[in-house]
Amino acid sequence: MNTVSNYFYVTGGCLHPDAPSYIERQADRELYDGLIKSEFCHIITARQRGKSSIMVHTARRLRDKGIHVVALDLCAIGWNVTPDQWYEGLSFFVGDQLRLDDECEEFWQSKKQLQPLQRFMTCLREVIMPRLPGSVVIFIENLEMVLSLPFCADEFFSAIHEWYNHRTVDSEFNRLTFCLLSEVMVRDLIRDTSITLFDTGRRIDLDDFTPDQAAPLANGLRREVQPPAGFFEQVLHWISGYSIFDPSAAPEVRLLKRILHWTNGHPYLTQILCRAVAQDSSVSTCRDVDRLCKDLFLSNRAEDRQDNLIFVRSRLLPYGREKTADLLRLYESVWRGKSVHDDEANPVVRLLRMSGVVRVVAGRLQVRNRIYQRVFNSAWMRTNLPG
Repeated sequence: MNTVSNYFYVTGGCLHPDAPSYIERQADRELYDGLIKSEFCHIITARQRGKSSIMVHTARRLRDKGIHVVALDLCAIGWNVTPDQWYEGLSFFVGDQLRLDDECEEFWQSKKQLQPLQRFMTCLREVIMPRLPGSVVIFIENLEMVLSLPFCADEFFSAIHEWYNHRTVDSEFNRLTFCLLSEVMVRDLIRDTSITLFDTGRRIDLDDFTPDQAAPLANGLRREVQPPAGFFEQVLHWISGYSIFDPSAAPEVRLLKRILHWTNGHPYLTQILCRAVAQDSSVSTCRDVDRLCKDLFLSNRAEDRQDNLIFVRSRLLPYGREKTADLLRLYESVWRGKSVHDDEANPVVRLLRMSGVVRVVAGRLQVRNRIYQRVFNSAWMRTNLPG
């Protein structure tokens, strides 16, 4: 086993800012640049594509610049709550992370005549901002949790929108900015179509790793591999397993290239397969990588064991018969290589994108990687298509 893999690759949760396998993407630079400029930012993408990691990484960079940062996880507040409990939870976590919990609690108890949302937004304006110099950034993660609340959260989004509108008349509002992170597009979280939060600020898209970006991941795959000595032995070795022997490339580079052949740079799948390769010292050829990939993702039981595959399946099959049929028919067109335009006004297209099974290339939808192509194939569609 390569002991480096025990700490190099992270296959669950978000990556620490110092994690050696953290890959910086264009989104990192765009998000940091937007928040430094106090722009409202939102990251909307499928699960396990690095939202939490980019938040943690960016939060550290902002703190290094002297900016106050709050990271709110709506999962921590819960969903079986009243409006008063929910907004008080938001207020508590903001105050706790900024070391103003006593002040926020005192304010909350003294303003019971205000509605819950009014109390929360007023707490930001009258308690938080006067006591903190400089800028404040509030990350709100797992925003899709508002769909599970027993009350409508439209007024919450409307309040954020109004915060930005006030910037035109009061520059003090520029000191606090929000960054929303969600697995559901904002327009699908808001029932009132008159709320135009979706058109406010900067949208950050998380692309999968390019080969150049993923190159540092090869550092965790290093091992001692002796190439066959003679030409005849080299030919036999190549035929038997797509040998990683290549005078122009190190063994770990060849292994990573084969990993990306399957994952196409999907952050979570790439980390999983890299770790499996790193922990198995017998892996020395592309065929060995293929074998591990099959065991992890393409076996009969993989779809019920791998969290990511379970998630994608749940997003493709959670709806009533008509909607599931529409979704799978659209996916079938993409899977068969037909030209399908990325039309975000189409709710079925939005659902398919948020499942994570497809990506956008030059304005068209494509199956995200070979793993998904093989797992969610025509036989799988035939089995699950209603009727």
